[in-house]
Amino acid sequence: MKLITNNYELTKLIIQDSRAAGTKIPLRFLRTFLNAKPIIEPEYFDVCPILLVHPEVDPMTPFKLSESFYKRLKCKKRCVILEGTGHFPIEQPGVEQMKIAVLTLLNEIENTFESKED
Repeated sequence: MKLITNNYELTKLIIQDSRAAGTKIPLRFLRTFLNAKPIIEPEYFDVCPILLVHPEVDPMTPFKLSESFYKRLKCKKRCVILEGTGHFPIEQPGVEQMKIAVLTLLNEIENTFESKED
């Protein structure tokens, strides 16, 4: 959890918080999480568009780990690398980039529904 943010003071607060990184996680949950298989393999997934917002400076989850799965997705997809952000993205300009990416995706989805209603 020491890699959760790139801000020492914030990381310290998160680790001390019993409802955040200071909580206990049952081993059963970890085992289930680590052994989970997708219901739909990414090569066949076309249910909805996917937006991957990935921190640029994330020692906890390197982009390579996310990228390999992302590349396998069949659906319409977009990847935005959040400049200057860590795993818990709080740094600018990445936070603004994330906001714009999410709002753009939501707008595209809304426009898709509106055009189907016509």
